[in-house]
Amino acid sequence: MNIPESTLNQLFQSLGEYNPTTNEVMGKIAKVLIPLGLAILGILFMVEMTSVTKKFKMEDGGLGVEVLTDLAMKYIIAFVLIMSSGYIVDGIVWFGIQAAKWINSVVTITGTSDAIPQMGKVSWWAKPLVLLFQVFAYIALFLSSFITNILIFLRGIQLYIVKAMAPILIAFFVNDELRSIAVGYIKQIMALVLQGALLVLIVGLIPILMANDYLSFASFEGGVWDNAGALMINIMIYVVLIFKYVAIIIILIGSQGMAKRFMGAM
Repeated sequence: MNIPESTLNQLFQSLGEYNPTTNEVMGKIAKVLIPLGLAILGILFMVEMTSVTKKFKMEDGGLGVEVLTDLAMKYIIAFVLIMSSGYIVDGIVWFGIQAAKWINSVVTITGTSDAIPQMGKVSWWAKPLVLLFQVFAYIALFLSSFITNILIFLRGIQLYIVKAMAPILIAFFVNDELRSIAVGYIKQIMALVLQGALLVLIVGLIPILMANDYLSFASFEGGVWDNAGALMINIMIYVVLIFKYVAIIIILIGSQGMAKRFMGAM
């Protein structure tokens, strides 16, 4: 796969580095939504305060200092989380970038030049048929590279969206009944971040898998292939390449689902 290095480097960039203008706009949206997040926090505080008060009245007791302190501390922490929600998202993204860099340091991302082999010697009448399969192989190669670029772009958009919505969704973490909303939101962020590391891993493994698996070109040497004609061998080489790139496309598209399953976000 001929993935431009500049495209892959996007997976090693923070949201501010990836697209400063978009990051600035999303940061402003997050600030605008902070009052709404604080309003949600205030509503949840009043609901919980009412519930606790009723509970102590039924038990013929009053609200103690310890109970009020615990309740206040919980909502103070929630207030801090809302006010620093953008930094929380950036921090999670930072950890994902480090993971992607560590993977990249082990798996060298070089791409494969001449990934589609030249047509072998076949009769003149068979060349159009072999050429057709060769074209399909090039299309599959192009689609795998194109889809990788699209996935990186879509992942970036999703990260900006979740950053903008952070003040609202983090506010629900303070409530026991609604905490699953905030937890699911955090898991979603972690899944998007993990997807970046998975894309680096997948793209890095492709050159290795293309040259070192049981479907390599060497598998068409010896055995039953000794009796196969040049036409059949040439077609099978391109058919195998097409299947490989289709499999790669499926894995790339499923990278986000895989990340969500790892994070329990599904």
